[in-house]
Amino acid sequence: MALGVAGTTLNDELNRLANGGTYRASSKMVGQALAARQWAVQRSVTTSLTDTVGVLNAIAGTTSANLLTLMAYATSSLVLANYLQRKLSEQSQLEC
Repeated sequence: MALGVAGTTLNDELNRLANGGTYRASSKMVGQALAARQWAVQRSVTTSLTDTVGVLNAIAGTTSANLLTLMAYATSSLVLANYLQRKLSEQSQLEC
Protein backbone atom coordinates (compact mmCIF):
# COMPACT_ATOMS: atom_id res chain seq x y z
CA MET A 1 0.00 0.00 0.00
CA ALA A 2 1.23 3.46 -0.85
CA LEU A 3 2.40 5.73 1.94
CA GLY A 4 0.59 8.94 2.81
CA VAL A 5 1.71 12.44 1.98
CA ALA A 6 3.11 14.78 4.64
CA GLY A 7 0.68 17.50 5.63
CA THR A 8 -2.53 15.62 4.91
CA THR A 9 -5.29 15.48 7.50
CA LEU A 10 -6.37 12.48 9.54
CA ASN A 11 -9.56 12.42 7.50
CA ASP A 12 -7.55 12.34 4.25
CA GLU A 13 -5.44 9.44 5.51
CA LEU A 14 -8.37 7.40 6.85
CA ASN A 15 -10.12 7.83 3.51
CA ARG A 16 -6.93 6.77 1.72
CA LEU A 17 -6.61 3.64 3.86
CA ALA A 18 -10.29 2.80 3.41
CA ASN A 19 -9.81 3.22 -0.34
CA GLY A 20 -6.96 0.72 -0.61
CA GLY A 21 -4.14 3.26 -0.42
CA THR A 22 -5.35 5.76 -3.00
CA TYR A 23 -6.63 9.20 -2.06
CA ARG A 24 -10.30 9.69 -2.81
CA ALA A 25 -11.63 12.59 -4.83
CA SER A 26 -12.93 15.29 -2.50
CA SER A 27 -16.49 14.58 -3.65
CA LYS A 28 -16.10 10.93 -2.51
CA MET A 29 -14.61 11.70 0.94
CA VAL A 30 -16.48 10.42 3.98
CA GLY A 31 -16.20 11.28 7.67
CA GLN A 32 -13.47 9.85 9.89
CA ALA A 33 -15.68 7.32 11.68
CA LEU A 34 -17.11 5.92 8.44
CA ALA A 35 -13.67 5.79 6.81
CA ALA A 36 -12.33 3.92 9.87
CA ARG A 37 -15.21 1.43 9.67
CA GLN A 38 -14.59 0.95 5.93
CA TRP A 39 -10.90 0.34 6.61
CA ALA A 40 -11.82 -2.19 9.31
CA VAL A 41 -14.03 -4.07 6.83
CA GLN A 42 -11.21 -4.02 4.29
CA ARG A 43 -8.89 -5.56 6.92
CA SER A 44 -11.54 -8.17 7.91
CA VAL A 45 -11.91 -6.67 11.38
CA THR A 46 -15.40 -7.13 12.78
CA THR A 47 -16.53 -4.64 15.41
CA SER A 48 -19.77 -3.23 16.72
CA LEU A 49 -17.97 -0.01 17.63
CA THR A 50 -18.85 3.04 15.56
CA ASP A 51 -16.62 5.82 16.88
CA THR A 52 -13.31 6.55 15.18
CA VAL A 53 -11.09 5.75 18.17
CA GLY A 54 -12.96 2.56 19.00
CA VAL A 55 -12.74 1.27 15.45
CA LEU A 56 -9.03 2.13 15.22
CA ASN A 57 -8.45 0.28 18.50
CA ALA A 58 -10.29 -2.72 17.08
CA ILE A 59 -8.07 -2.63 13.99
CA ALA A 60 -5.02 -2.43 16.25
CA GLY A 61 -6.25 -5.45 18.19
CA THR A 62 -7.21 -3.65 21.37
CA THR A 63 -10.80 -3.13 22.33
CA SER A 64 -11.67 -0.40 24.72
CA ALA A 65 -14.72 -2.37 25.84
CA ASN A 66 -12.54 -5.16 27.23
CA LEU A 67 -10.21 -2.67 28.88
CA LEU A 68 -13.09 -0.71 30.39
CA THR A 69 -14.68 -3.88 31.75
CA LEU A 70 -11.40 -4.92 33.33
CA MET A 71 -10.95 -1.46 34.84
CA ALA A 72 -14.50 -1.53 36.23
CA TYR A 73 -13.90 -4.90 37.90
CA ALA A 74 -10.59 -3.73 39.35
CA THR A 75 -12.13 -0.52 40.65
CA SER A 76 -15.09 -2.37 42.16
CA SER A 77 -12.76 -4.83 43.86
CA LEU A 78 -10.66 -2.04 45.33
CA VAL A 79 -13.73 -0.17 46.58
CA LEU A 80 -15.10 -3.36 48.16
CA ALA A 81 -11.73 -4.19 49.75
CA ASN A 82 -11.44 -0.68 51.22
CA TYR A 83 -15.01 -0.84 52.55
CA LEU A 84 -14.44 -4.23 54.19
CA GLN A 85 -11.15 -3.10 55.68
CA ARG A 86 -12.82 -0.01 57.14
CA LYS A 87 -15.70 -2.07 58.61
CA LEU A 88 -13.31 -4.60 60.12
CA SER A 89 -11.28 -1.78 61.62
CA GLU A 90 -14.45 -0.20 63.11
CA GLN A 91 -15.56 -3.56 64.51
CA SER A 92 -12.12 -4.16 66.00
CA GLN A 93 -12.21 -0.77 67.74
CA LEU A 94 -15.66 -1.52 69.20
CA GLU A 95 -14.45 -4.81 70.66
CA CYS A 96 -11.52 -3.17 72.47
